[in-house]
Amino acid sequence: MPDRTGIVVVGAGQAAVQLAISLRHKGVNRPITLFGDEVHPPYRRPPLSKSFLKGDTPLESLYFRQKEWFQQNDIHLRVESRVEAIDRERKTVRLANEEVRYGDLILATGTRPRILPDLHPSLPNVLYLRGIDDVQKAMTLLPDCSSVAVIGGGFIGLEFASVMRGLDRDVTVVESAPRLLSRAVSPMMSDWFLSLHQRHGVDVRLSARLKEVVKGGDGRVLAIRLEDGSPISADLIVVGIGVVPNDDLAADAGTDTDNGVRVDARLRTSDPNIYAIGDCCSFPLRDGRHVRLESVQNAVDQAKHLAACLAGQPTPYAAVPWFWTDQFDTKLQIAGLLRSYDEARIVGDQGAPSYSIEYLRDKRLVAVDSLNDARTHIAARKLLAMEMGAAAA
Repeated sequence: MPDRTGIVVVGAGQAAVQLAISLRHKGVNRPITLFGDEVHPPYRRPPLSKSFLKGDTPLESLYFRQKEWFQQNDIHLRVESRVEAIDRERKTVRLANEEVRYGDLILATGTRPRILPDLHPSLPNVLYLRGIDDVQKAMTLLPDCSSVAVIGGGFIGLEFASVMRGLDRDVTVVESAPRLLSRAVSPMMSDWFLSLHQRHGVDVRLSARLKEVVKGGDGRVLAIRLEDGSPISADLIVVGIGVVPNDDLAADAGTDTDNGVRVDARLRTSDPNIYAIGDCCSFPLRDGRHVRLESVQNAVDQAKHLAACLAGQPTPYAAVPWFWTDQFDTKLQIAGLLRSYDEARIVGDQGAPSYSIEYLRDKRLVAVDSLNDARTHIAARKLLAMEMGAAAA
């Protein structure tokens, strides 16, 4: 007889939906329940700060699947449902007014924004871009907005800045580090994106820290002041200073956490019936280091891998990480993880609109940045997969 023990997924984002899709494609017929705490059905996040914000993408097209698809595939989608605790002994998850049993539990809880106390998201003109509601709030503010201050020079902040300049708003980016995208790209690429934004009229302040927030009587932020004393007036304040993994459920249940829900090479937690995937998951590389990646690619790859494991095809997880960002007329695609390197090689003409940079350590390729250069990016992912295979041999 088929195993009808339920699979419960806490989270309803990219990783959770991909897992459900892949499980059905693998022929796994166990009941699946997805718990999401938002009012919206599962949706794609990457367009939020780009095409959806500009009004080019309708809300309905963000949804992964219509409600009927979930029903037809025996997937119980529960929106506005927050899981409050896990009982590992009884194998149940607890919500406000009920308990639900699981055979296998998958944590796909994602992340939440880091909050600056003086710039709380409850303030009328302060935004933390995480979900549909955040972007819809931005869209209601934009008609009366002529100037924007972006706190944080990471991917989200810079993507938002590029959209705002395209809408002819004055934009100031405030980054506490000495360069943009410092946790994701090389100094060469940081300089390139600094130049890109400055060419498009973005006022970029590096090594700049917030000192004071000036508010009006209605609670609106009128200006911010930096530690060097310089004031920045803005109608809209957008904060993108990183995220925190939602690993509280796992920690409270007694499973291992370390900057995320810690898993083994098969994405299992320290409890053999609990797994984690996506942005909340801290997983091992082949060299033993644990990393947590925030990307669509990681969410999709881990979901497909776990589906195969639950379908009786367990293998160690070993996918090549890759990422992308769209800013102005530029698409940056990153293959691999740039932790350290001792050599950088230019592929193509560095002065051209498209080229790539290969990074090597001990003569081995570790990462490639590609600017408007999809062909090199695809080739780099294949080469890195070969490198990973050679390293494992």
